[in-house]
Amino acid sequence: MPTKFTKADLLNGAEAVRDQFIKALGGEVKLRPLTDGEYSEVKVELAKSIEMDLDIKNKTARPRLDLGAFGRCEYQSNCIAAAYGLSCNKVTWTPEEVKNLKAGAVDEIASIVLAISGVTLDTKEMLESFRAKSGGPGDSGALADGDTTGEDAGGDDPGTEDSAS
Repeated sequence: MPTKFTKADLLNGAEAVRDQFIKALGGEVKLRPLTDGEYSEVKVELAKSIEMDLDIKNKTARPRLDLGAFGRCEYQSNCIAAAYGLSCNKVTWTPEEVKNLKAGAVDEIASIVLAISGVTLDTKEMLESFRAKSGGPGDSGALADGDTTGEDAGGDDPGTEDSAS
């Protein structure tokens, strides 16, 4: 027989605080799951990188994705999830504060918070789905430097031997 929850059980779900080891920090932190409203905020932040080109006449919509914006929005959504997950036992974190954690900690914490919340943000799956809906993996036009191939337009590259001299 399935478990029957009371209203109090459901509303206290976000208060299920647990100690969780974070490899990037080398220690444990207290984390809690997200509420549905908090999870919605995380998803909205990630969706900010997707724009729609609407053709009213033909009743079509074509999504556009700026990968740079997607990366920034993905990081910000992870900061939001991590901040909410760390905010427990009368301690409050902001997304700006979690940005000061060691490299890799935000993504690791966000991943665990989403898992204990019973939800995921599978960005790889989102990108593959986006590519399928937008016509494939090819470039959608010129890049910021005017190049359509994505290849280096020249100039100094700090990662090459030439720029070291």
